[in-house]
Amino acid sequence: MKKIPTSEILRIKEKSFEEAWKYGGELLDDGSTYDLRRIEQPPLGARRTRLNDLIEKMRQRLLELGFDEVINETIFPEADIMKQWGPTGLPYSTDATISLLCLGPTSV
Repeated sequence: MKKIPTSEILRIKEKSFEEAWKYGGELLDDGSTYDLRRIEQPPLGARRTRLNDLIEKMRQRLLELGFDEVINETIFPEADIMKQWGPTGLPYSTDATISLLCLGPTSV
């Protein structure tokens, strides 16, 4: 398994975002398997977003207060869609386990 060369991607990004985008696509198209646990560390001084920091602090505080954490699914089993929407819940995929909810033929 290969490491994702984040330092190389960031170097290319400084010259051209589009070139970095294309380079990332080439990495995925070369057939290699990348180990996401071994991603190169970003250079020191990488900027974090304040919003994500705030969200994480709020999450930690709510957990400390005893709230349970739940995952809000964005991909739903087809059976659940059909229970709620019936035939108007058009499945995006024919896969029996994964479907996306479409609220009518004009939104497809």
